Amino acid sequence: MNEHLIWGSLKASGMTDAGAAGMMGNLYAESGLRFNRLEELCRLRIKTYYGITYTDDSYTAAVDSGSISESEFLHPVPGKQYGYGLCQWTSPGRKQKLYELCKSNG
Repeated sequence: MNEHLIWGSLKASGMTDAGAAGMMGNLYAESGLRFNRLEELCRLRIKTYYGITYTDDSYTAAVDSGSISESEFLHPVPGKQYGYGLCQWTSPGRKQKLYELCKSNG
């Protein structure tokens, strides 16, 4: 389960139990502790703008396969930024680093 993996990673990085618990609470509020969480508003706007319905898994698969480009990942709807991932990063700089890290690790 993601909870155990995340907890173990936070503790291994040197966090106290209280610090790890606080971080876990924030991550749960952001993504439900799902590594591939697509922001709900993004999901709705993509459906409205493009007529495509994505789940977290199908969106991630589309990014992984290249059918959603890096540019589209950073700005799923022109001029808009939406959260993705465990931390729900929205800024293009953070999302680009996440994209690059994931692509480089397959």
